[in-house]
Amino acid sequence: MLRSLTLASALAASAGLTSGNITHKEHDSMTIETPSSKLVGRWAGNASFAVIGPNHIITTKHQGGGVGTTVIIDGDYYRVAEVINHPSADMRICRIENHGGQPADLAEWADIYDRADEMSRPFVIGGFGKDRGADVLYNGMKVGYQWGVRGNLNWGANVVSDTFGLGGSPVPNSLIGARWDPIDTSVPREATVADGDSGCGWFVLDDGQFKLIAITRAVQFGSQARYGERFDGLRMSAFADWIDSVLPEVVAEVPPAEPCGAVDFTEPFGSLTTTDVDAFVNAYFAGEPAAISLVEPLDLGTQLDVMEFVQQFMADCPN
Repeated sequence: MLRSLTLASALAASAGLTSGNITHKEHDSMTIETPSSKLVGRWAGNASFAVIGPNHIITTKHQGGGVGTTVIIDGDYYRVAEVINHPSADMRICRIENHGGQPADLAEWADIYDRADEMSRPFVIGGFGKDRGADVLYNGMKVGYQWGVRGNLNWGANVVSDTFGLGGSPVPNSLIGARWDPIDTSVPREATVADGDSGCGWFVLDDGQFKLIAITRAVQFGSQARYGERFDGLRMSAFADWIDSVLPEVVAEVPPAEPCGAVDFTEPFGSLTTTDVDAFVNAYFAGEPAAISLVEPLDLGTQLDVMEFVQQFMADCPN
């Protein structure tokens, strides 16, 4: 979906809201590190989104759709069960479920990058927008590409160039921007966005983990990707408190403790059960160590040996 608007600050020209991800043809042989394809998805047939919880996604509002809309994550189909709109921004969080009405229970999602230090950070961007079409020429020189057709997930990269806000917005500096430069190799697979990319995720590596810093909102030109064009995204750090207020707390599942019926120790402790240990400790301090029968014999030479054994057993089997 695409519509015209006038953007303040960095995107002062007529721009298009994006509902692709276009890279330089000369960069096709380059590779970049990307997040899992399970962290992004296709919204119906006209937009994208990022996955931010086991049952929640985040996207823009302007592409339409809502409860009942079909969304696709890594080839699996889900439906929107609930929509929570931001009160002023072009942003919404949606709870999804499978088509049987059960929670999606996704195994992978992106954490929100909530620090306001995005300036000059490199990021990767993934969406389901229109791909690269024919060359655009001006006086015989290539200046970009036509938008192609919507297709598969596309990944590219860019660098945050600025942060800014929309006039009248109650959320200050709610947007981050990037520019698609003429061909060079300083940013491998340098990308811009196109129709179908609204809501697609911008990700940064933070301590070895890809985190979501923005979702695509707008691009400067419509129907073409032009060298030097700018595009922007809704800045996650500006909305982190609202997102936290909407998302339910995710409690990590703790695997059940191993039963203490049999605990394997390294030598010289052998394999013992809780009953063995209780009997051993009681017998030892009663001065009757010879009364204990163990799977593998213990050297009962000193009290220090015994205490080391008890400490290791309790560390491995505290209950």
